[in-house]
Amino acid sequence: MKKQIFTLFVLVSSAVLTSCGGSSKTTTFTTKTLPLYINTKDKNCDIEVTYVNDDTSIPFISFKEAAKLVMAFNSTYIKDIGFKLTVSETDDYSMLLRENKAGLTVDYKSKHLLISNYDQLVQMSFASNPLDILGASYIDANGTGNYVKRLDNPECSYRVGAPISLDLGKYNIPLYKGYLPLQTVADFLVSCDNGALSCNNQSLIISSGKLSKDLADIYYSAPTGERSQSLIDFNYNEACLFLDSFYGLKSEHGIDSFNTFLSQTGLTNDLCGDDMVASTNAIIKLVNGYFSDLHSGFLNPSFYLENKSSIDANAFRGASIKNFIKNYSTLATYRMIHYPNGVPCYEEVGDTAYVTFDHFEMNKSDYYTTEPTISANDSVGVIGYAMSQINRANSPINKVVLDLSLNLGGDADAAIYTISWMLGNGLIHLKDTFSGATSTTLYRADTNFDHTFDSKDDVTSKKLYCLTSPASFSCKNLVPAVLKESNMVTMLGQTSGGGACSVFPSTLADGTFFQISGYRKLCTLKNGSYYSIDQGVTPDYKLVYPSDFYDRAELTKYINSLI
Repeated sequence: MKKQIFTLFVLVSSAVLTSCGGSSKTTTFTTKTLPLYINTKDKNCDIEVTYVNDDTSIPFISFKEAAKLVMAFNSTYIKDIGFKLTVSETDDYSMLLRENKAGLTVDYKSKHLLISNYDQLVQMSFASNPLDILGASYIDANGTGNYVKRLDNPECSYRVGAPISLDLGKYNIPLYKGYLPLQTVADFLVSCDNGALSCNNQSLIISSGKLSKDLADIYYSAPTGERSQSLIDFNYNEACLFLDSFYGLKSEHGIDSFNTFLSQTGLTNDLCGDDMVASTNAIIKLVNGYFSDLHSGFLNPSFYLENKSSIDANAFRGASIKNFIKNYSTLATYRMIHYPNGVPCYEEVGDTAYVTFDHFEMNKSDYYTTEPTISANDSVGVIGYAMSQINRANSPINKVVLDLSLNLGGDADAAIYTISWMLGNGLIHLKDTFSGATSTTLYRADTNFDHTFDSKDDVTSKKLYCLTSPASFSCKNLVPAVLKESNMVTMLGQTSGGGACSVFPSTLADGTFFQISGYRKLCTLKNGSYYSIDQGVTPDYKLVYPSDFYDRAELTKYINSLI
């Protein structure tokens, strides 16, 4: 290994990315067919990978097989059968072309990766615009709309971003005509849709989060060992390319170049050394410590290490993460005092209804055939049951409080459903930090499950409140941000915990799984400008003490005093 030589190189010229070694005079290509697993232990299909000059540490993939892999992922995980990729190649370039005419091109002469419209390239075929984040069509086989509907409205807008031109030569990404490194395909065409792809040279595995036990058994069945020097170099360079492109909070962290940032934080030597444990700990320090944004985090160690107990996923927590845990623990303790048997999803105190769920989740049952009950434990079911009670005959309810004080976020679709329930029309503002594109998309929800999206599905006729806390994060931060922007909802509690970017799971080229705050940044719109919601939402009325959140008799008196 070349640890000492490489360390000296970094110290002398930390602004220059590492070289992956010289190229051989004769290039040989060896193919191997591997099974592809997508979130389950059941094989999806077979994918052919290619090794160059017998270096099995860096798998490549042909453009034809890349198209097959990405389409398999989209049709299986996202259920997007309309997503199609075709391949076009000449002596000078190779292209992946979508059915919507967006394309990704590799120019071999200039060593550039060119993308005409990245959002259009990776968008779901059923989306209303390239930055529509609603994750399913919600239209059944008969063409009937279910749960959430996309609306075409003058308030909706989409501003196309800039074309992307990435100098792969600058990052020392190895290129061979007709092939891309598998990791580059994973970073630009799989991670964007919530999939982390890794190859252990026995199988290809895509996971949308931490590996399940079944997938971990497959993944860690591969031989362990040391990384080659070529893999160490490529692993670092591709990581810089990925993070430079997709870390959505670069500007907030003052990062211009991850090569420079990793050097400034003292992580480069461990990432580029031959100690795999040290390298893995460096990634944990990066995502848990220096990022400390709660969306970023370590998921699974590489198959080179196996599932080593020496890797502590909770190590190196930054101050923001520690503070969040403290706030959550304090509020959870006080809620347990008032609700030792658990807080009900729906509760009435006089003329005030409290609706509570701690995780945004779309329907786990078919509520068009079976009405939700008070035991519902997903957002759609809770809201559906609440609506049946709020709108029942002789209902006393004229005030509705959405309690998100201990909500940790979750599914953006469920957040959109909740916003639409509260406001009637739910507006979502988004900015792509990669291309600069922006969008405003409008939605409505069907909360009485009659397949009709109308005023009977919302609570806009009631006085509306939302309870937030520092433990409210991610989608729980999105919902109050949109509610406050509407001026239709009174915000109570304390400033929410923040979180503006969609979760972006990924891997390093050596098979280490992690996730970051991705390039899709949630915003509010003010005077035509898009502002990140990462700093949280300030309440209209502050609740000073944790006990104020859960003594609902006293909280209801306080709400009544505000009228």
